[in-house]
Amino acid sequence: MWNKLFSWVRCDFPALNCFSDLVELVGQRKQKLDLFAVVAWYVWQRRNKLRANESSIPLQNTLISVAQLLTDFQKRRLVIPSQSLMSDSKWKPPDKDEFKTNYDGAVFQETNEAGIGVVIRNDEGEVLGALFEKIAMPGSVVMVEMLTTKRAVQFALEIGITHSVFEGDSQIIYKALSTDVTPLSSFGHIVKDTKSIASSLVNFSFSHTRRQLCYSYLS
Repeated sequence: MWNKLFSWVRCDFPALNCFSDLVELVGQRKQKLDLFAVVAWYVWQRRNKLRANESSIPLQNTLISVAQLLTDFQKRRLVIPSQSLMSDSKWKPPDKDEFKTNYDGAVFQETNEAGIGVVIRNDEGEVLGALFEKIAMPGSVVMVEMLTTKRAVQFALEIGITHSVFEGDSQIIYKALSTDVTPLSSFGHIVKDTKSIASSLVNFSFSHTRRQLCYSYLS
């Protein structure tokens, strides 16, 4: 599957042997990064299922599944930004030697599922990590955004990030994470979990942007 979709990597960069370098390389071709994230997720998911002796998608069907998921994912984003919002929400780099983690969720109504997307960049805009996962629809868009935020913090830790600005476009989530009081809401326990996980970082902060879908960076 990798050879069919990313043969150009081996052709143009035969000495490439580090996954982080591969992510950075693909990130330079933004139109390829969304495909790379979906393929990587499928490979990771299939590997885990095989290790657990669970049924998984047959290899011969993987390309079809990837294409379908990618198409659905790109069509069904939570919000379609207006032109004015798009012009006001260009990605802004973090401070020098810092990292920024952008995240957003998507809803797939036909399958009652939600998608989680995360992109981590350094101060020069280089992609250090990208993640896409599907989960069962938790019941509300706000809950999708909260679970996405939690997963973004977890992912940053998983790839070795020790300090980051976590930026999303949900003002509700941003306010919930920016106060010392745990909100008395359906997602209050997830807010508490997210803060607890983030405390493992050396330094972190949460930021809100009017409209900054991390998926737009992947396309």
